Amino acid sequence: GSSVSAEQMFGEAVVALRAGKLEEAERGFRAVLAREPGNLGAWGNLGVLLNRRNRPAEAVAVYQKALRLAPGEPGLLLSLIHI
Repeated sequence: GSSVSAEQMFGEAVVALRAGKLEEAERGFRAVLAREPGNLGAWGNLGVLLNRRNRPAEAVAVYQKALRLAPGEPGLLLSLIHI
């Protein structure tokens, strides 16, 4: 097992995303979701970066998963509209 917490992985992925390291960020958010499938922040950020990587169909699927976890979440709905 890894000693790195999901919270730490999430933080590192957010830093990578802000730095434009999209591949690294995607790996990080997916690792968080492997441990915490209900992590709304990781789903939302994954959607943002998939959209940035010109993978809109995947981004939409990710946002739809997130909306099943948090129906009507305004931030997710806004992100989905802007794809």
